[in-house]
Amino acid sequence: MRIRVLIAAAAAAGLLPCAHADNAPPAAAQTTRIELGIGIAGAHFADYPGAARYWNFLLPLPYITVHSPRLDADRNGVTGKFLDTEHWAIDVDFSASVPVDSSRDAVRSGMPNLGWIGEAGPALKFRTQRDERTGLRLEIALPVRAAISTDGWELHHRGWVSEPWIELSRAWRAGQREFHADLTLSTLYATGDYFNYIYGVAPQYTTATRPAYAAGSGRGGYRVSLGFGWRQGNMVYGAFYRYINLGGASFNASPLVSQRHQNAFGFMVAWVIRSIDY
Repeated sequence: MRIRVLIAAAAAAGLLPCAHADNAPPAAAQTTRIELGIGIAGAHFADYPGAARYWNFLLPLPYITVHSPRLDADRNGVTGKFLDTEHWAIDVDFSASVPVDSSRDAVRSGMPNLGWIGEAGPALKFRTQRDERTGLRLEIALPVRAAISTDGWELHHRGWVSEPWIELSRAWRAGQREFHADLTLSTLYATGDYFNYIYGVAPQYTTATRPAYAAGSGRGGYRVSLGFGWRQGNMVYGAFYRYINLGGASFNASPLVSQRHQNAFGFMVAWVIRSIDY
């Protein structure tokens, strides 16, 4: 398993990085803050929702966060900011899925591998101001992303994805100590091209236990995620837990769906070596 695969896996799992956007300098100041460091991360999650095979890894990883008036790269992913007001924002939303080696998965044996899947598109967000007394904030997002997969050096459009989510978060600060926790509920919708790439079985790949299947558009289940972040000086700690439920998913009849209830979890510890403001 190559290092670059594991780095992307950690990012996809929500481990990299762990500092929260609340720590960023205000956009009005037109400043950019970059933090660089090193850390170690571990995670356990499925190849794809419903897969029988899981990833397990523990290894050192780079720690990088960027906060600027036009771009954020932090524990929430990579976000380009077009409009950012007190309550409303229009961002460029990104997501990614790691490749799957079908030879290592009995359910997919003999089928083509799944390549990297990258997703990008606009997201409309509404958020409340963080309550000064309780530290709570509510955020709702409606993203629409185009999905692109890789096949060697070739790129293929795999349809469209939307994953609306609602998040309740709380933040605490006490001197050099900062703590953040969030609870997120999301549900996935996608076109048939997207689901068929992951869950479809072409006639030439059928077996006695794997009938042909063509996925259509629809819902892809829901996810409940719980995340924690804690910072003390230059040390950053983070952990997450995610529950995936494929009940009612449009592709549940696929022979490539082995589990309809899944759990994912992971952690990260990082040391911030340098902070740059300009």
